[in-house]
Amino acid sequence: MLNRFLLRAISQIQSPDQTSRKLTIPKIFLEALCSFEPLPKIHPEVLQYLAKSLNLWHVALPVLEAQVVLFPESERHVHALQEIY
Repeated sequence: MLNRFLLRAISQIQSPDQTSRKLTIPKIFLEALCSFEPLPKIHPEVLQYLAKSLNLWHVALPVLEAQVVLFPESERHVHALQEIY
C-alpha cells in the first residue's frame, strides 16, 4: 500500500524542472518515512527512481543501505544501491 501511494505521488511529478514545491513533497514524505521505527520496506526501484530522477539520493541512500542490512538476500536492493553510487 505504501509503495502504491509513493508511485501515485511520483507519477504526478512530470519532470525535475517543475516547481520546487512539488519536488519538496516526495522529499518531506521520504524523510518522514526514514524516521519510522522499524523502517518500512519500500521497493528499491522506487527509492532508486527518487534518488536519480528527483535528486533525492541523500535521502534514499541511507534507506537503501539500511534495507540491504535487513534483507541481505535481496539482489534488488543491492542493484539499486549500486545504481545510485
